[in-house]
Amino acid sequence: MTTEDEYQELIHCIHFGDTAQACGFKVKAKTKEEVMEHAKLHEKEAHGKELSPEDEKMIKSNIKTVKA
Repeated sequence: MTTEDEYQELIHCIHFGDTAQACGFKVKAKTKEEVMEHAKLHEKEAHGKELSPEDEKMIKSNIKTVKA
């Protein structure tokens, strides 16, 4: 069982190298929602486009929860 203190030490991350995007972008954040916001911003600024619904689904499925 995970204690409240252990939950506070968890973060969420994505490495685009582990996805079909494969550009090497990495981000860590406190919430999955923050990870997605960073991913959307990266896609727009670095690649000049919006994430497609398929890309969003793929990224969300690849977000990992790790200890901080």
